[in-house]
Amino acid sequence: MFIRVFIIKFPNENKKELAATFIESLKPRFDKESKILDFQTLDIGEGKLLNIARYKNKVEFEETNKWFHPKFTSMMKELDGILENIPGETIIEYKRN
Repeated sequence: MFIRVFIIKFPNENKKELAATFIESLKPRFDKESKILDFQTLDIGEGKLLNIARYKNKVEFEETNKWFHPKFTSMMKELDGILENIPGETIIEYKRN
């Protein structure tokens, strides 16, 4: 399992809401063009969004990132967002059955 966690900080709540709307608009592409297993966006306050994307492996992350990264980077620049990217392989996992 490969997980990408990223936090985006925007200068104000309005720009954060615009970013959330943009991310929501990408959901149809997740089914058709990506290898994302699941994706969540959390409003963590103070103009910040926390995003969590899970992939089967790093190769599938890299494949999806070819189209996702340029779209995301463009949106962030337009909305003056600052990105903190935290990717990594899962080493411990727990799931309740």
